[in-house]
Amino acid sequence: MKRRSNIYKYIYVAYILISVVIHFVFFEFGKRCLVSNNGFAFGFLQNTKLIYVILISILVVSILVVSLFLCKRETRKYLLIGVLILAIGNILDRVLNGVCDYISISSLIGSSFPIFNLLDLGIVLSMFLIFIDIMKYGESKDSR
Repeated sequence: MKRRSNIYKYIYVAYILISVVIHFVFFEFGKRCLVSNNGFAFGFLQNTKLIYVILISILVVSILVVSLFLCKRETRKYLLIGVLILAIGNILDRVLNGVCDYISISSLIGSSFPIFNLLDLGIVLSMFLIFIDIMKYGESKDSR
């Protein structure tokens, strides 16, 4: 059973690495953005001064780091590390030019939905998996 759980970790790590590489190499440096988002998640707080963005980003990263040290389950630690890497990617993107968003599902769902990127998708999915893990196992001290 342990070997099977390691497969998920490798898949998750591969997703994070591939997402960061594709995001920066193909979209950010390749200038293939649909929208340059200067706000926070889903365009919230557009046109915020850069100093506030940096301060809020430092706060979010510190919360993630503290959560990582307080986390008891190995699965959640991997997920938090992934969120931290993806969040730092978004912070770097924001400081450089504004976050490059390129995935639009508005035409698929038939209503207006914000445009997002692979890093955002990874953060949301990781936090969803952490939530599922908490609901399933609670705060058990088991290291798996």
